[in-house]
Amino acid sequence: MLELKNNVSFRQKAEAALQGRFQQFVSDAQDVMAQAVVRLRKARGIYAERVVVIADGLEKFAPLREEDRPPMEASIETLFLTHRDLLRIPCHSIYTFPLWLRFRTAQLGTSYGREPLILPMVGPRARRRRARRRAREDGRHGAAPGREHRAGLRA
Repeated sequence: MLELKNNVSFRQKAEAALQGRFQQFVSDAQDVMAQAVVRLRKARGIYAERVVVIADGLEKFAPLREEDRPPMEASIETLFLTHRDLLRIPCHSIYTFPLWLRFRTAQLGTSYGREPLILPMVGPRARRRRARRRAREDGRHGAAPGREHRAGLRA
């Protein structure tokens, strides 16, 4: 990683090598996802129609060097707008994206047929505390709602 960050010629060689294989990488990744969805559907039976892939953390991409920020942001914008078909996989999918993209690009909503949803960040502990508080207020005691369901998924 340090070599990629500090050595310009090494970085250029790595980019050139990756660029030539990008389409093959995309094809391989889509094939792997399709095979995974088929295996999940066979393994889970009736619930198989509800396969959802969540790609979280995409908004956290940061350039190695500050001068790489403009081209990196341009590539993110290109991926979500121009090459959105590369993000399609044979099941429901949810992608996080940088918040700046929502406000920089007016056509983001029209590209996907609906405006992107901006959800508030809620930590899991805060969510459990609120659920317990609601349970106490409703006169119920014990575990937070939904915990039994999660336990059932582990079985």
